[in-house]
Amino acid sequence: VAVIYGCGNQQVDYSAVSPGFVQFTNKLGDLVSCRQLRYFSGGLDTSKNALDGKFALVWNDGKVHKDDEIMPSINAMVLFHDISLMPFSVNGRKRHFGNDLVHIIYVDEFSQMHQDFNWQTGHFGIFQIIACTGKEGKLHLSLRIRSDVDPSLLRFVGHMLGDSIIDAQDAGFVVRQIAIRASLACLLHFEELVGGISNWEARLEQLQNLPQFTSLIQIL
Repeated sequence: VAVIYGCGNQQVDYSAVSPGFVQFTNKLGDLVSCRQLRYFSGGLDTSKNALDGKFALVWNDGKVHKDDEIMPSINAMVLFHDISLMPFSVNGRKRHFGNDLVHIIYVDEFSQMHQDFNWQTGHFGIFQIIACTGKEGKLHLSLRIRSDVDPSLLRFVGHMLGDSIIDAQDAGFVVRQIAIRASLACLLHFEELVGGISNWEARLEQLQNLPQFTSLIQIL
């Protein structure tokens, strides 16, 4: 899942983002040293060279395995490709967010939400979550798919599309879970197109076992 500040500007680094973007991403996950991503790095460089930046935006459920009272056991994890945390190498950044099916795009102004964000071509970045912090502790969301993708995708994600307003304090949980569901739906769509064997049902069952998943269904 990619996280992008502004209108897909690949040249924005973390020092240039707005306070609203920082608050939003703080709710999505935590900043973790890339060198600590030993088990899953999402393709990010975990060596001391830090070719993809020193930190990554990561969320996990923080469960502790019942058979081990010392070492934590993670049942679910989401690694976000936050462009603002990556060096200015455009090709390096695109190598990551260019392969993500879901793009979370944060804008500072409500008037920017309904701009055309179809700045990427290909089979990725097809599901877009546009977010903008509003007044009185609200977050505006616009869920859409790129206008140039196969219309058959609507069968899998059509029920998710549209605009909504949620409490900003719930932003991380809601947006994160929408991104997970959208990613699974897009994977299923492509697996059916190529006639592959899908493991999406097993993934969905794992998600449904998380208590947060039931709460999300109630919100949506």
